[in-house]
Amino acid sequence: MNRILFAVFSMAVFVSCAGYSYQISGTADGANLGDNQQLFLRTIEGDKAIDSCEVVHGKFHFTGSRDSVAMAIMFINNNSGGVPVILEEGDISVKIGPRIPTLQGTYYNEQLSVFLKSHDSLEYQFEQLQGKMEELPHLHSQAIMDGLDMVQVERDLMQKSRDIEMEAVKVTQKMDSLVTGFIVNNADNVLGPGIFYLATRNYPYQVMMPWIVEVMSKTGDTFKSHPYVKHYLSEADMNQRRELGLDTAPVNGINNNPAPVQ
Repeated sequence: MNRILFAVFSMAVFVSCAGYSYQISGTADGANLGDNQQLFLRTIEGDKAIDSCEVVHGKFHFTGSRDSVAMAIMFINNNSGGVPVILEEGDISVKIGPRIPTLQGTYYNEQLSVFLKSHDSLEYQFEQLQGKMEELPHLHSQAIMDGLDMVQVERDLMQKSRDIEMEAVKVTQKMDSLVTGFIVNNADNVLGPGIFYLATRNYPYQVMMPWIVEVMSKTGDTFKSHPYVKHYLSEADMNQRRELGLDTAPVNGINNNPAPVQ
């Protein structure tokens, strides 16, 4: 009996050390991803591609193994854009669309997909408001051509501008709340640092925005010790010291993160 238990225990240790394997099968629908393009896979912890494949008839496939779950980015060459995906055990399906990807097949990828859709919905609302704001000068010019009472027109347009700005503030607050809440709720798994990366990667340099301060006040050591998060906090602290004159090295305005990708 002891030999049987030992054998089972040994097998469990072997499996845990071996890590896990993942399969990514993807298609591109309406995205800028043509045939014969080389697609690379890179984790957010480093700046080197861990795998690559060729796009054939709008389809691509990655397969590999890892010892821990991680967020990665699929990108073309050194483009600043890319598609996030969670490398975890199982068969992962990725559909790249014109705006955001749809990820299915594994738990964390499906959670990531829900977040991306929610955030994209708010971004779309914000874009619609921007479009309305950009229409105001045209409406002003059209009113002049139509010979309307410009005093009243300008009063109305000013009110429209205020309404749009107020609505834009509300949408921005919803986006901040969505990002902050999602990171805090997933601080102890791969999604927390992953979304933090997606939210900060395009900043010109590391800075402690109000939402980041809130996140740090609500998360523990597991989140703060993630390589990307730890690096960001260190650089943000250094940049703050420079701005306060506590460090003579100039702030060069260049993000020292790994090359931003999506």
